[in-house]
This record gives sequence, C-alpha cells and structure tokens, in this order.
Amino acid sequence: MNGINHPGLGLEGLTPVERQAVNKLDSELHSIRPQYDGLIFVLGNFGDEREDRIDDFQDAAHSWDVADYAAVRMDEFLSTSDTDLEGHSKFKVIADHADAIVPIIEDDAGGVTWEQAIIREYRRYRQKTYLMKRAYPQKDEHEIYSWMQSTSLFDRLDGTGRMYEWTIVCDFQAQIDTVLADIHY
Repeated sequence: MNGINHPGLGLEGLTPVERQAVNKLDSELHSIRPQYDGLIFVLGNFGDEREDRIDDFQDAAHSWDVADYAAVRMDEFLSTSDTDLEGHSKFKVIADHADAIVPIIEDDAGGVTWEQAIIREYRRYRQKTYLMKRAYPQKDEHEIYSWMQSTSLFDRLDGTGRMYEWTIVCDFQAQIDTVLADIHY
C-alpha cells in the first residue's frame, strides 16, 4: 500500500475487490505526491455557488506562491464501477494520504456531514483539519448548523485555532490565504 497505513479502515473486513480498490486509490494518490509540496483534501457541498468555493480553494492552492500544493476532491476519484469503495472508506484512504483536510461548510444539509463525523471521531484526521465555516448571525446559526456540529467538531477546531469563519465570498477568498499559510507552517 505504498507505505500508507489505514488504521481506521478495517482492511480485514473488506472484500478482496474492496482491498484491490484501496490499493488502486493508494497508487493514484501516491503518484500525485512527488509532484507537489503537499496534498490537501478539500471537501464541501455541491450545488448553487458552493462548488465554486471548492474550485476557488483548489485553484488558490495550486497557484499559491509560497508552496505548490495539490488540492484534491473525493469526486476526482469516483468510479462508475460497482466494485468501488463506499464513500466513507474512500474518504479515509484519501484523508490518510493528505497533509491537510479542508472542509468548506455552509450548513448541515447534505454534502460533508458524514465526513465531519469521521473527522470528529478520529484524532489523526482532526489534527490535520482546517475547517472553513460560513458564519451567520447568532440567531440563525442555531438553525443552520446542527448542535452536533456546533458542540463537537466546531468547538474542538476553534479551540485549536483551525476553524476559519467567513460571512461573504470576499471574506472567504481572504481566508484561503490564511488557511494555506497555516497549513504551510
């Protein structure tokens, strides 16, 4: 597996076909590494203008003048095969390879809710997570984010200085540089 360990994946519980899919994904990710200074796993919701923010982060990471990062999304490794890994397994493989995980969160609807739970559960993922969270007026925030996000993942990352809040798109653009700088150092 190219020297990458997947302790949370439970490889012994995977079918031979799934183990082969893990090895294939490991090889794809391993081939990206030598070309870049680091690998960032970017997550976010798709729809409306939300995918634009994921794309903006990827573009900024690729063109950042301090370091040359590869920023990958899980959908870049999707397969049309029914022998592919389930989403949570694929998330863990990519996250194990990544130097940083950057979820871009705007609410609790769909998208990366499952992945947020995995990040919260596994310290090795939490320690390399830099969460970009859209902020809303306090009265609205309780309706937009679940209490599980607010009292669990958000509080933990905010307490370690790895939660970056933004309210409007120009704030988001400014926070990208801050996140990249914090990942770099």
